[in-house]
Amino acid sequence: MSSVTADDGDLSSAVKEPDPVDGPQPPAPAGGGVTHRGMEDLPEELIEIILSYLLPYRDSANAAAVCKLWRRIVTALNIKKKQLFRQAIENGTVSWQCRRASVYNEPSVTGRRSNGGTPTPWPTGGRGVSTMPCRLGQSAVCVSDSIIAFGGLSDSCTSFNDLWRLDLNTMTWRKVVTTGIPPPPRGNMTMIRYRDDLIIHGGRPGFYLPGSTRTGIYSIPGYHDTIRYSLTDNRWSVVDNSDLDAGVRSRLERSHHSACLLGDRMVLFGGLPSNNNNNNIAYNDVWSLNLEKFTWEEMVTTERKPSNRFGQIQVNLDDAHIMLLGGVESVMPGQFEPRKDVWILKTDCRPWKWILLEVTGDAGNEPSELHNKDACIVGNRLILFDESKDSSLVSSKIPPAPNKPPGGRLLNSRGYRSRTSGGHFNPLGGPAIQMHVLDISEVKCNHTVRWLSPIRPSKNGTVPPAIKVFSTVEARGEFVLFGGYYCQPSSVPLPLNEIVYIVSAKSTNNVR
Repeated sequence: MSSVTADDGDLSSAVKEPDPVDGPQPPAPAGGGVTHRGMEDLPEELIEIILSYLLPYRDSANAAAVCKLWRRIVTALNIKKKQLFRQAIENGTVSWQCRRASVYNEPSVTGRRSNGGTPTPWPTGGRGVSTMPCRLGQSAVCVSDSIIAFGGLSDSCTSFNDLWRLDLNTMTWRKVVTTGIPPPPRGNMTMIRYRDDLIIHGGRPGFYLPGSTRTGIYSIPGYHDTIRYSLTDNRWSVVDNSDLDAGVRSRLERSHHSACLLGDRMVLFGGLPSNNNNNNIAYNDVWSLNLEKFTWEEMVTTERKPSNRFGQIQVNLDDAHIMLLGGVESVMPGQFEPRKDVWILKTDCRPWKWILLEVTGDAGNEPSELHNKDACIVGNRLILFDESKDSSLVSSKIPPAPNKPPGGRLLNSRGYRSRTSGGHFNPLGGPAIQMHVLDISEVKCNHTVRWLSPIRPSKNGTVPPAIKVFSTVEARGEFVLFGGYYCQPSSVPLPLNEIVYIVSAKSTNNVR
């Protein structure tokens, strides 16, 4: 799986309005009457407190368009919230919230601003569209004030090819009605954002988890195609790879691989073959896709490299370094071994150079599993989520919430429910989730990383249940987790998760 980062956006171009005046202008008194007072008469400090309760998405952008004073305050507040989020991760003072995203029946066109600042509507299914079906193995990225999710797998060996949008202002899911020919249903593919395009590669339509016997891992063919979705034109298109020979196309046919953006390239590593390619052994090769010319190139790397594996975590540190963590090793057909090693790939030399990092820190601080996860980088910390090892920390019930709090996100008071298991699945008292933190401040100079103490939810607050094969997306000053299944491996069918987890700094005012 690949890393997912926040789309900060440019607040100054988020809305295209006439230049604001220095402040809101009060109406002139009529006939010598009493002058009406408004927010423009409040002290600047009080206005800042009021605006701090806005979410850092569409509401903040709208407030910034009111006047120059508000724009300055909102800009400073958004910078402050990012700083508070980074400090909260360093200090372990984060807030955990669980909410079930639903659909609010309102007009379906919601503006997304393109680079030029012109509103671009998200075409949706209109009123009454049901919430996104539960799934795992989907891909997701943050785009402006939304999270875009594609594909994924159900617990009944079926897969999806739909595109959904989670509005971070209202916490509502909406199915995006696209144009062009959509890609075939699939899961466990990679998806990255490059400018105004989403780039999807590979995947397979079947269901597979390490150790599962539901579906043969190699019995279902995968995909070698590369798909583009234009955020500007709302259109699917297939990247032409007819110039590739059959052998290269066969090797690009894989799932459970990892990818990340590196400048104007998508760099891909490892993954599972299909149709008996590579003798049913996972790959450990590196491919580069030029996103300007859409040409593939297999990159030559040093002989010392990560073993053949799939499900690894891949993030880019900068334009010359890629980090690879864990995965499931597969060097013999049908034999799988989870890995916890950490590597970096230097791309500013020829050949590209793999370096095995020294991993330090208490062994109890590292995750139980380091595969089939997303990771995010905040400052000098790499963040991922896993099941807590603290047996005394058990999941709690989601607190009730009104359907639509005034001026807030749409919430739903219903508890946990699995779409396929019938009724409600309540993981109350089951394993809890926690945040794992990897210090990467010395990764380039000393080639070392260190697992810090995990950040656990407070036992006095909301304790989210542990989930697997889910998406983690960094938005503006918060992490958003969704999808996957609860850690109940013996359950048949799998208890799928339909809760959205929100992890943010405790000191911020936007409580959902």
